Amino acid sequence: LEVQFEDDDVLSFFHYEWLHRNRPENIQSSGQNEQSAWVTVPHGQKSAVLFDDGRTLSLKWTEDSTATSHYTAAYLCHNSYSNTQLQRLSSARRTAPLCDNTAVVMLEYQSVMGGDEGVRVWLETLARDGMCVIQGVPTQTDEVSKVAQRCGPVMHSIYGLQWDVKVEVNPINIAYSPVSLDLHQDLAYYESPPGLQLLHCLRFDESIQGGATTFVDGFAAAEKLRSTNPDAFKTLTEIPATFQKIHYDRAEPVHLVYRRPHISLNNDGEVIGVFWAPSFEGALLAPRERVPEYFRAYRAFANILEGRQDNGEARDGGNDGKIRIRLKPGQMVTFSNRRMVHGRDSFSEVASGGRHLQGCYLTIEVFANRLRVLQNSARALDNRDPGYPIPRIADQDHS
Repeated sequence: LEVQFEDDDVLSFFHYEWLHRNRPENIQSSGQNEQSAWVTVPHGQKSAVLFDDGRTLSLKWTEDSTATSHYTAAYLCHNSYSNTQLQRLSSARRTAPLCDNTAVVMLEYQSVMGGDEGVRVWLETLARDGMCVIQGVPTQTDEVSKVAQRCGPVMHSIYGLQWDVKVEVNPINIAYSPVSLDLHQDLAYYESPPGLQLLHCLRFDESIQGGATTFVDGFAAAEKLRSTNPDAFKTLTEIPATFQKIHYDRAEPVHLVYRRPHISLNNDGEVIGVFWAPSFEGALLAPRERVPEYFRAYRAFANILEGRQDNGEARDGGNDGKIRIRLKPGQMVTFSNRRMVHGRDSFSEVASGGRHLQGCYLTIEVFANRLRVLQNSARALDNRDPGYPIPRIADQDHS
């Protein structure tokens, strides 16, 4: 069935199988499709009629039956799968790279906590930029979870619902020490790593040297690898790395292992996922003829992420291109754990000084759901309308 939409010079084609599967009368108020998977399109001549000034299409499934389905023009337009429409959707979801500190948005605590409009702005900023800083946060324990709950339930992980980042003796995580942290994503050994991470600065004394939190846009780095070294890019989309956390000497032992490529693509070859955690990588399991190829590609990507020369040496002048934020007490950095890789400069903790951050996670589903609800709540959506497209949030959604 060919359909021409107003203000669009491109014809949209809808297969009868598609139309039959998406019959409005089969969609329950809960959004569920009650049609069984094995039901087929009725045989026979079909007829389509426009009414309501072209705003509704009525499709009669056979001449000998009264079975008729009614599709709104808005529904068909929004779900058109013409090549042009699919390209428009893909373009609408692309994000611009976040490259320097000046681009990091600062938001106010009172705005985020004061109402849904502030939450919407916060989440839209995270979806667009990958990170932002909330300032004016009370320097009290548990505030990080209170802010997170403005989006949704806090994610429980092997570190609990909330955790403290400060120097410990015999830490269960290298982050609980003063050493530098290479760029990484948290919990890359999970099947579904955290979507958002929040870090609230409770204390960061001026006497401490170093300790800035570092960030790089992992999606932008992957695209740079694609343009400068396409063979390495292809390798990292094909050969799975081993991500693992195996730690028995702790109150609750952990043994998690997950294999996947460092870069995930959709069916159009666009980057929809990046996975990077050098400190939590186990033995590579790959065909022996591809092992050298993998490590060449691995080093090429590492050099791009860490802002090093092709030979691994630091760049002249020491400019590594990372976003650096030395958090101040009362500031909370919130960022996409899927798109942004983060690290930390080493620091020296003196007897009179201290550095204490408190953090928590939100799942990618909680983030996407809350953002979509806030963006679409003012619209008269029916239970079949997917609503506004949101930017790619590194949830490996193929659209």
